[in-house]
Amino acid sequence: MDNFNYVDEHGKPMTEREFVAQVKQSRQFAVTRAHDDRERDVTLRLRPLGYDAGQTGSALPSASLNPAELPAMIDFRTCPRPAYPPDEVRAKHTGLVKLNFLIGADGAIRKAEIGTSSGYPALDQAALAALSRCSFTPGTSAGAPVEKVSIVQYKWSIE
Repeated sequence: MDNFNYVDEHGKPMTEREFVAQVKQSRQFAVTRAHDDRERDVTLRLRPLGYDAGQTGSALPSASLNPAELPAMIDFRTCPRPAYPPDEVRAKHTGLVKLNFLIGADGAIRKAEIGTSSGYPALDQAALAALSRCSFTPGTSAGAPVEKVSIVQYKWSIE
């Protein structure tokens, strides 16, 4: 079983409840992990609304979301973390892949695709295959479950 650590965009620890509340507001976050398969820690790190990997500015203010309008949410506790492909570890390849999941009103994945590549197809495919086994909570509109897109970022890093 993985140990989950939750941190804000500045690396400050937070509770799971605080993390989930912030994700519902910001709708964007990245997942980081070490390549050592014996390491069972997974760190879920928030990224501010409008975050772009190329930006270096300060955090942007959170948008105020209507609680009846929520994005589809991935539950990382329901699936294995992606395994770092051995060839990619040897080559010291790292990167951030953005995955697009179309989530039905029933929470089922309707479509999964690579939105933005990490630059390494093997890393992209490993993240897509593993995270496609996660459970999702459907998004809502006017308080009712609806089909929505969920964008999930996965950061591959060798530490």
